[in-house]
Amino acid sequence: MRKASKTGNMQFPYADPTVCYIGVTPTGTVEQIKLADIGPYLQQADAGELKLYGVWPGKNRSDLFEIDEPKVAYEVIRRELG
Repeated sequence: MRKASKTGNMQFPYADPTVCYIGVTPTGTVEQIKLADIGPYLQQADAGELKLYGVWPGKNRSDLFEIDEPKVAYEVIRRELG
């Protein structure tokens, strides 16, 4: 697992509809999150109330990333999806 902020020259595709988002609460509850519903989860992640992960699907494999900069993710999604 890597951090989304450490993707180098290729920025994590926060607004890509093929990315699968997963939220994990401090009590261990796991929930899949739709991109359309991501806003409140990004706020919870920013407040430390939730760990947020994204699976970036590739051609030959998929990688798991911790969404470690939720404010950046929010801005990218807002800019790209309106």
